[in-house]
This record gives sequence, C-alpha cells and structure tokens, in this order.
Amino acid sequence: MIPAKRSEPTALDLLRGAQQAVLAGGYPEERLTATAVHLIKCAIEVVSLLPQPDVDAARAALSSARAAVVTATYAVQGIDGDTRHALAATPG
Repeated sequence: MIPAKRSEPTALDLLRGAQQAVLAGGYPEERLTATAVHLIKCAIEVVSLLPQPDVDAARAALSSARAAVVTATYAVQGIDGDTRHALAATPG
C-alpha cells in the first residue's frame, strides 16, 4: 500500500514559506527584514528539534530562543534609537 501524501503543510513548511514571504516583501538589508528572517530561522531550528525529546535538543532549543530574544531586543533598541535621533534632528 502506498502511503497517502499529506495535504496539509507542516510547521517547517509554513516557517520556510514565511521566510520566503518576508524576503520577497522586504529588503534583506533593512533591520526589520533581517530581524524577521533571523527570528524565523530560530523558529525553524526549534521546530526541527521537536521530534528529538532529549536534553541536548532542549538545550539547542533554548539556545535558539536566546538568540531570538537578543535579535529582537537589538532590533527594538536600534529602531528606537534611530527614531529618537530623527525626532531630535527635526526642527520644531
């Protein structure tokens, strides 16, 4: 018997599609685009570890989560700084 193909996309398929959509809709050198792509890559790493319920996989997932938090924090701080500088430079 031939196994039926899955008609529903997997979590990895959805994340890879999201990554392609972000890259197609933005500019890779823009801070938010680069941040979104990095966050998606972190999620892909974590999802790929799910079938391996062991300590090493959990540590790797934690490492990816930490990387995502650092990336998001850096992006928020950078964009906030850029906004503050732009506002300070505006006469008024």
